[in-house]
Amino acid sequence: MRFFPACLLAATLGLGLHAAPIDRQALVSRHNPVITDVDPWAPLSVGNGRFAFTADVTGLQTFGDDYYAKGIPLETLARWAWHTNANPNGYQLSDANHDYTSYGKTVGYPMVQSGPAGMWLRENPQDVPIGQLALDFTRDSGAPLAPNDISAINQTLDLWSGTTTSHYTLAGAPVTVVVACDPASDTIAVRLSSPLVAAGKLGVRVAFPRAHDIRTKNNPALDWTKPEAHTTTVVRQTDRALNLSRAIDATHYQSSIVATGPVNFTADGPHAFRIRSVSGDTLEFTLGFVAEGTLAAVTPSSIRTASAQYWEKFWRSGGAIDFSGSKDLRASELERRVVLSQYLTAIQFAGDFPPQESGLTNSTWYGKHHTEMIWWHAAHFALWGRDSFLAKNLEWYQRSLPVARAIAEGRGLRGARWPKMIGPDGRESPVATRS
Repeated sequence: MRFFPACLLAATLGLGLHAAPIDRQALVSRHNPVITDVDPWAPLSVGNGRFAFTADVTGLQTFGDDYYAKGIPLETLARWAWHTNANPNGYQLSDANHDYTSYGKTVGYPMVQSGPAGMWLRENPQDVPIGQLALDFTRDSGAPLAPNDISAINQTLDLWSGTTTSHYTLAGAPVTVVVACDPASDTIAVRLSSPLVAAGKLGVRVAFPRAHDIRTKNNPALDWTKPEAHTTTVVRQTDRALNLSRAIDATHYQSSIVATGPVNFTADGPHAFRIRSVSGDTLEFTLGFVAEGTLAAVTPSSIRTASAQYWEKFWRSGGAIDFSGSKDLRASELERRVVLSQYLTAIQFAGDFPPQESGLTNSTWYGKHHTEMIWWHAAHFALWGRDSFLAKNLEWYQRSLPVARAIAEGRGLRGARWPKMIGPDGRESPVATRS
């Protein structure tokens, strides 16, 4: 019964179910996304289900604050990263209630979205972008890189290994950027290779925004204002490592950059650092994040190996559908969507707290989860035989059961009620009044 939907699709396309084994690597790899132009609607992501890094054609987040903001924003998000603004007025959910009377009983529901109380309760807690990693190119004019500076673009996401490889030309020189995500920690491995690196003209810049600019509502931009409202503290610095402590009010997390060879770390304002290789044409490093505890001790090569092993195991497990034998004109496109949707949901919807509707690609709804979306985001994992991914989502529903029961009891209902728009605390958010 678990694979009935797959059988139904095969029958719909007129396929005959046969005993020949599917070449899973060929099936997956023929749908590797390939990008050849700067397209703000086509960023590529790597991730591990609770953490994701989304990049433009440079392999990094070079054009995230302008060009890609017009399409799909470029962000680094982790499901543990949350922030709550100060609440000097002590707003409570009841402050946004609207009373409804039915069958002689009056019950308050938080349906007053407008007003100071409703907006504060809706906006908090909010997800926090945990870093931006971009190319850092030096030229005589001092002007920043623009999309038309990049040419001969050939960027590929290798689904079988979970690795992006970006080739392009910058200032007449070839550039290659390889990025992979560690399955076991919120860390990416980056390898930047170019004669421009050896010439001292090309490196990277890591910067930390305060939060999202929630004034822009859904798809908010990164907020680079109020640098005094958050801190970035250097905990340790050597010629190969930079450990940082971040604080935004009560929100704290750690970040580290660890290079495979000597590099120069140069502060570029209170919340940004430029990184340049001391010698050679390759700059290779890890960039990691953790809410608390010890940052992962991993290397770029170990991350790439772990990523390749993880994704091969993923693709070789569970169900697979090969439509290559179909004569139906829809078959190839449907197969592509089946493969890509499995990858995208695995990197974004397999953490221990269900994500927002946009996953971990970018922030929407202040990062809050709509509990009814579990059916769209994660129920399919069980249908493909990857029950453990669904279990991670369902564990949150189990942990939050006391809160859900309290919500139901407060409204005179039996059982449990999981509200629509929530943060990790399980507290619902006010929504617009509906007649």
